[in-house]
Amino acid sequence: DPRHPPHPQRGPRHLEEIFGMYGALRRIDIPADRQHPELTRGFAIIEFESPGEAADACRHMDGGQIDGQEIQARLVNPEPPRHNNAGGAGACAGWSSWRRRRSSS
Repeated sequence: DPRHPPHPQRGPRHLEEIFGMYGALRRIDIPADRQHPELTRGFAIIEFESPGEAADACRHMDGGQIDGQEIQARLVNPEPPRHNNAGGAGACAGWSSWRRRRSSS
């Protein structure tokens, strides 16, 4: 599809390299478009072990670029601390105007 060419570097491994600089990651989710599952929906959710690390990543990445595309990054659904005082997780969602073919890398 010429409007949404594949971009192999925007897969989970590439996002792990970029966002992993801000802390330990739990998971990376790149949701598929519901009507066109071979395309992404143009955003990713990067879940960190710590809410503080998620906040740092969002603060540093908001307005930044990934492979020449400006992204917006926002803190989403941070988990509250657990009863045993262990810290909860935090997540940073990043998105841009691009949609692309899903990558398994």
